[in-house]
Amino acid sequence: MPFFDPLDGSPDDAAGSDNLNRPEEYVQGFSSLTRIDIDDCRSLTSILWSSSLPSLEELHIADCNSLTSIGVCGASSSSSGSGVKGFSSLAKISIWRCHALSSLDEFLTPDYLPVVKSISVRSCFGLISLSVYRLDGLQDLEIINCPRLKSQRVITFPSSLKKLVLDYCKGIESIDIKNSQLRSVSELEQLRIVHCPALKSIGTTAIDEIKDVTISGCPELKDIQQPFNRTYVKCRAI
Repeated sequence: MPFFDPLDGSPDDAAGSDNLNRPEEYVQGFSSLTRIDIDDCRSLTSILWSSSLPSLEELHIADCNSLTSIGVCGASSSSSGSGVKGFSSLAKISIWRCHALSSLDEFLTPDYLPVVKSISVRSCFGLISLSVYRLDGLQDLEIINCPRLKSQRVITFPSSLKKLVLDYCKGIESIDIKNSQLRSVSELEQLRIVHCPALKSIGTTAIDEIKDVTISGCPELKDIQQPFNRTYVKCRAI
């Protein structure tokens, strides 16, 4: 599996650098990359991908405290489009401890991420907006310790979602985990909501059919007695 090391310009190891300002420029010519790690790049303020990376499967960004935006320059999902093609193989994304990042809405779009399945966002203290409802193939979403993330309207999720974790997100007030606006049936199997003190609603009869549920530390969520725990144990046939 090829990796990328911006320090030596060869696809051997994934690493970051305090002097890395434009990581998207370093990856030009490495179309076979399957994973990129950008870690502890303190001077990095933005990432604007301008190259197609058709083989990229995993993207991990961590401890880039000056990073304010992530986007794709002129992305196009059409084979005839003149812009940069979206990440056609990118399935797993993690963004941890990037405190200056305020929004991921420009990056988390179906044109850029047509096959993404897993997104993890942790300890991004400045994050205000994160929208994933259009990512139809998303299966696993984890948002942990993002205290400024707020919901001016009800936060919805794609019906493909199988696992949702919301921990220590004190600004979120309302979510609709089954996305009642969609006609498709929700596939959600695991739900964990812990220490979200402003959360008042998760949707009507939202947890009735979910196999594994943990809800605690949400005092405004009056409809559910807490702590609430339900675990589905599948017995193997003998």
